[in-house]
Parts: sequence; structure tokens; C-alpha cells
Amino acid sequence: MHVRRCTVALLAATVLAGSAAAPTASAAVTPPRTVSGAGLSVQHFALAMNPSGERSAVAYEGLVRGSRGRRTQLFARVGRSRSLGPRQELDELRSGPGVRAQGAISDVRIAVAPDGAVVVAWVVTTVERRNGPVQRSVRYAGAPANGRFGRAQTALQPPRNSTVGLAGLVTGRGGLAVVLLERGNRVEVLVRRGARARFAKPQRIGGGTAFEAPPSLALSPGGVVVAAWTEQRDTTAHAAVLRRSGRRFGTARMVSPAREPTAFGRAVAGPGGAGVAWKLSASPSRLTRFARLRSATGTFAPAVTVADDNLSGAPHVALPRLGIGTAWRQYEVVTEPGDNDFLRNSRLFATASWLAGAGRKSLSQLPALALRPALAALSDRALIAWEEAPAYEDSPRVRLAVAGPDGWEPTATLAPVGPVSPRTRPETSILGDERPGGADLAIAAGHRDALLAFLTFTQTEGDDGLVGALHVAGYRP
Repeated sequence: MHVRRCTVALLAATVLAGSAAAPTASAAVTPPRTVSGAGLSVQHFALAMNPSGERSAVAYEGLVRGSRGRRTQLFARVGRSRSLGPRQELDELRSGPGVRAQGAISDVRIAVAPDGAVVVAWVVTTVERRNGPVQRSVRYAGAPANGRFGRAQTALQPPRNSTVGLAGLVTGRGGLAVVLLERGNRVEVLVRRGARARFAKPQRIGGGTAFEAPPSLALSPGGVVVAAWTEQRDTTAHAAVLRRSGRRFGTARMVSPAREPTAFGRAVAGPGGAGVAWKLSASPSRLTRFARLRSATGTFAPAVTVADDNLSGAPHVALPRLGIGTAWRQYEVVTEPGDNDFLRNSRLFATASWLAGAGRKSLSQLPALALRPALAALSDRALIAWEEAPAYEDSPRVRLAVAGPDGWEPTATLAPVGPVSPRTRPETSILGDERPGGADLAIAAGHRDALLAFLTFTQTEGDDGLVGALHVAGYRP
């Protein structure tokens, strides 16, 4: 069923006992702690960890309201393993009376290189007062291993009134940094070679008439950068790669079979390798498919089915060394007169290819909505986090499931994430809920450690509305 618009309505006939219980912790999970500080209402964030797990970082953007308008501020915190150091301010924009240009920060991305160097990139939009022209620019700031961030710089400033979206960021060895852009109907990249170098001019690597979801970017364990996208629903999944020693991406190629209608093409990487995942868009069961990167020249292995049941939504894949972990959601939708589709329940399922005979595992409880799954991989584990909104309760909870070498570990419930709100999707599009980027929940992992970050929202009195706070919790088996 194609769902165009859904109103969250958990319509169970009777009140069922056993919805989400009080937060339960796992011995492997640290208690969540607030990292955003007071006075800032966090809107967006990004999370990263280097492959060894020795260095982690988070960037977050939020609003500070005052009597003379508001400030939009961007901060970053960097630390060792699952800890984070003091916050560092990277950018600030002001809006309100007496301010000539009204500004906003969006598309925040962060990446940590194998040597511990950190890069943050974001988009700044400024509008001259009285309906003046719109100026967008891509900015970035870097911090060496165990050092502080330098001054923000401009990587790209397109012509006025043009659009640009920052879809991805990865950093590799030797100061390599790659920014993935969506500019109109073009997929472009900015490449930097060397920590003190500047980004080269944009390279166009793909395009189309429209994109169902933003393109995505991943870095393989061998240092190959993979960009992936689908031009629109029912088209093939494309990919282009940048070799470890190269400066330009290779020619884009089709990764999915030519006659296989796909959606949500997504680049994936982890300790077990890299590749492209997608969902069949025309099949009754909408299978999740995956093609593994086979060589640094950009060749991919034949596509394989990694989940045989995916009724809707984007593919979610993690790549530990043991195999492939996959998660997906199933929706129970009721259509009523007037073309209104009501989402009754959504369940989260997962598989782990190395657990022979285990089959699919149901992770979420019913009646409930499972929202925004996020996956990551340690060397020998797949981690799956999601928000779960139990029926008849106003506070969704963050939950974490782990597929280990010998089976599934007990699922941990971390914390409620605040009242039902526009950010927790009381009225939403199912497809919009699956678009990567801008999520309220994320996991970053190295070989042994992982860091989970999520937003909570508090309803305030007056005109301030919802105030967001950023929290993190660590995982180590």
C-alpha cells in the first residue's frame, strides 16, 4: 500500500497491558547523560566515531531565544572513546530586530578520521531583510587529533537563490575529507586532500529529475569512499567510488540489476566492508537487497537479498565482520473515507546472517509505533536503536538491541524522549520518517565501542514550544 500521509493513531480496541516498562539498563550500556547544556534548544545533531573507537565527536545546532531576537549556535564536543570533552563553538547567527541578515544553520554533519582528526560541515542560509536574495554556503571546521577546532571556513558558496543540501561527510587518512552535496537534481562532491588543503571545485557524479531520498556516503575499511543514490522511485541504484589515493570519483555505475525497480539506495560501511543497500519498490514484499563493494576500482558483487520481508521504509543495514545485520519495519495501516490513512502500529524486525537458524527477530512491543531505527556495527556485533511509542502513553522511549556472536542480547530501554510532538511524528509521512539525515537518534561505532545519541523534548509554557536537549549513552560489550 502506498501511504501518502498518516496520522499517528494507536487504535487498539481495548487497553492492553504490557506496553513499555520503566527504563531498564544493560550492563553494557552507560546511563544517558545530557551533553548540550542549559539555555540551548537543540534542533539537529550529528555523531561520529573513528574506526578504532578511540575518538568520538558530536556536533549540535540549536536556538537561544532572547528579548532582542534569537541566536542560532553550532557547537562540537570531542573526546576519547565514549566520553566527550568541553563544547567548542563553531558558528553563530543572529535573527530578530536590528539584524540586517536573518540566518539559519542546517545539514550538520561530522566525521572522525582514523588518526582522530575531526571535521564538521554545515550549511548556512542568510536572507537579507525585506525579501532580499537568499545566500547559501557550505562551511566547515577541523580539529587535529587531540587539538581544538580552527576557525570556520567556506567550502562552497553557490550563486544567490540557488539551493544546496549537505547529504554526507567522511574523513580518511592523510587529511582526506569528502562532502556529498545535493544541488537541485545533481549529486556532487567536494574533495579535500590534506588537513591544511582547501576543498577542490565540485565534481558532479550523478543526477536525475528528482530524488526520493538524499544521496548518501560511506567510507570502507580500506579507505575507499562510496557514494550511492537512486534518482527516484522505481529506478536503479547508482554508486560512484573514490579510491584511497585518488582525487576524483570514478564514473557512476548501476549497482542494482537494470530491470529491478528500487528505492532508497544507500551507501553502507562497517568493520565488515562496504556496499550499497536498497529496497525493491515494485515487489509485493519489497525485499531488502545489498551489493558488496568488491574492489577499490568500484566493482560490486552481485546483489543478494538480506531481508525477505520489508513492507515499507528504507533499508537499514550494519556490516560487522561476522556478516550482515538488517532491520526493517512493518506497518499496519487503516484507510478510512476521505483518503485518510491511519497508522495503527509499526513493528521493528531484524535479522543477523551469522546466527544460523535464528530467523527474524521481533524487537518492538505491541501495540506501539517503532520510529526511526538506526544501525551500526562493531567488529562482532550489530547494534539497532529505535524510538518506541507505546499505546496510550505520551512518551516514546529509546531502545537498543544487540545481535552478538552467540545470539541476541537483552534489549535495553534507555529513556523517555519527551511528549508526543511534531518531532515525534503525530502527523507524518511514512516515507519521510525513513529519509536519512536530520534524525533524532543516531549510533556511531568503532571496532569495540559505540556511542548512541538522541534528542528529548520538553513542552514549555508560552511561545517557546518544545525545547530540545541532546543526550548520549555509551555501549561496550
